[in-house]
Parts: sequence; structure tokens; C-alpha cells
Amino acid sequence: MLVGDELGAQPDAVRATVVPFAVSQLGIVELSDTAGEEAARVPPGDYALLFEMGYLSNQRGKEAEWCRLTFVPGRDAQPEILRADADLSPQYPLLREADPVWLP
Repeated sequence: MLVGDELGAQPDAVRATVVPFAVSQLGIVELSDTAGEEAARVPPGDYALLFEMGYLSNQRGKEAEWCRLTFVPGRDAQPEILRADADLSPQYPLLREADPVWLP
């Protein structure tokens, strides 16, 4: 997870999306998946959040997934798919509706 100033996807990413994201005054972002969760500190504010995903081959020739989150401060972001693989089939227009997990 990074705080940066670029929204461009890295060459090794097979998927990349941008969404608007707000970090509360607590400055804590909780990340979770099926394996667990982790908290990270990010300065409070509005961001364009760049999510990138890709694959690495391990020593046995099997692939492992990776993801990278980049918080770009002060950007007015619109949901956008920058890069998609064959398994991603987005429907346009992209929705901007979600229920927040936490409200201040």
C-alpha cells in the first residue's frame, strides 16, 4: 500500500481500477480478504484509489496473486477501469453505490 502521485498502472498489473476513496479523521484503513485483515495508517482526506492486481510464478511454477493499493491525494476520481484481463466483464456505466462499513 502506497501514498503516491500517479494513477498509471504498472506494466506487471493485469487489472487496474480507480475509485474515489475517503479516509476518516482517524487515518486508519482496514484491509481484509478471506485470509484475514490488517489495518494501515493513511493520512485523512479524499483520494483517488488505484487498485492493481497481477500474478507471480513461484518456485514450483504455480502462480500467486498480488495486489497493490495506491492512494493519490486530492484527486477528483471517477470510477474507471484502466486495465482488464479476460476474466473481468464490467457493465457500464460503472456504479457508484455502496454501503459504507463505517461512518464518522
